[in-house]
Amino acid sequence: MESVVLLALIIGLIVVVTGNPLEGTWYAEDQLTYKFGPRGKGVQVLEGDLARFDYKISGKTVTIDFYSEEIPDRTYHFSVEEDPLILDDGTGNEPEQYQRMK
Repeated sequence: MESVVLLALIIGLIVVVTGNPLEGTWYAEDQLTYKFGPRGKGVQVLEGDLARFDYKISGKTVTIDFYSEEIPDRTYHFSVEEDPLILDDGTGNEPEQYQRMK
């Protein structure tokens, strides 16, 4: 029993320490906002229109799977320390920059 409790505490500590670097609300000057919530759920907001999505993080890559089939799913390489969040789709376009909303 004690080993199970110790293991649970260690796993909990690892989750707290590693965290989710994207969790929170990020906005760009073009009024596009990403809200990355817990448990891989999020919302994109553009001019008042909401688009819900699921997301997965693997290393420094985030894959966004929109619920609506009308919006193409996206995969980005990301970097974030504090600010800004930089999303690069790997197509040669200039990477997108987002500020954390406080």
